[in-house]
Amino acid sequence: MIFTSQDNVGKLYGGIYWGNGEYIANELTSFLKGKSKATIHLHTPGGSVFDGNLIYNTLRNYKGELTIVIDGISASMGTIIMLAANKLKIADNAFIMIHSPSGIVEGTATVFEKNAKLLRSLESDFIKHYNKRTEQSEEEIKSWMDGDNWFSAEMALEKGLVDEIVDPELEDEAITAYHDMQNMAACLDSFESDESLQKRFSAEADKKRKPNINNSMKNLNAKTAVALGVDPDANENAVDNAINAMIDRNSTLEKENERLANEQKAQAKKAIDGMISAAVKSGKIKAADKERYEKLAQADFDLAKDTIDSIPAKENITAAAGGEGKPNTPSADGRDDWNFRKWKQEDMKGLLAMQEEDPERYNALKKSANL
Repeated sequence: MIFTSQDNVGKLYGGIYWGNGEYIANELTSFLKGKSKATIHLHTPGGSVFDGNLIYNTLRNYKGELTIVIDGISASMGTIIMLAANKLKIADNAFIMIHSPSGIVEGTATVFEKNAKLLRSLESDFIKHYNKRTEQSEEEIKSWMDGDNWFSAEMALEKGLVDEIVDPELEDEAITAYHDMQNMAACLDSFESDESLQKRFSAEADKKRKPNINNSMKNLNAKTAVALGVDPDANENAVDNAINAMIDRNSTLEKENERLANEQKAQAKKAIDGMISAAVKSGKIKAADKERYEKLAQADFDLAKDTIDSIPAKENITAAAGGEGKPNTPSADGRDDWNFRKWKQEDMKGLLAMQEEDPERYNALKKSANL
């Protein structure tokens, strides 16, 4: 998810990924500071529940008057974030989608039971939020949680999910937010390339040109002129210059988005690597299972963490047998020259621990003993 803003208008667009909540919460806190009122345009398919809750709490704690406008879609966790608004609007061609929170989990029956309990708790919390906004019955709201349930603007208004349906065209007071290309680019189709964007604007400019008027842009839409930062009767050169400046800013935004995405991926990888390494070191998971847990963490870090936390750490057998807690590694215990027979005579329990914790070393000792 990316947040951009200018003056009192912001745009909150994109999916909510793990680790995204802290970044968005900080951006929103800075944006809302000192403002008595603010408007945020929302467009999101949802995503991480816990990061979404952080974003929702940041908006809910805002003491001013907050208006949220659903520009395209508010789905899944986005439907909780939107409820932080004092006044909630929806474009007449936008949609809302509600369903129960879900997740991916692997493990024992106990692990599944614990995660089912977590999901039921989250679902109960969602129902309370929807009930507070709509005053619909609990039975009605529970039916919204069964599968994917879509609400058109009219249906959302009828059910009390939103306060008002608005024209999808931007209101005049929101236009100021689009002087900056960082916001305007969010409205363009998938951050078009410079070449594609140039062609599209050129084609539109050709349509507006009329013969015998010295190539002036007499038909330039007033709001488009405001967005471009030019007069409605600006000549071709002025419009071309504004478009080129817009393209440059769009390119800058693309690079910044790529940088932020790479930074978030790097932070997520670091967190996953640290968690998995600690789990292997503590004996909670085997080295052979690292890849499986890494995939689980990439899909849903919180569920992976809960799963690993629920696994008890392995007891250090050597320590329990009076080995003073020394790990069974040659560099740490000084027993690198012991053969298989010596291990059996001096520290049988340590040998058994090695078989489980360091099978490669154990097999090498057995092979040298011709076993």
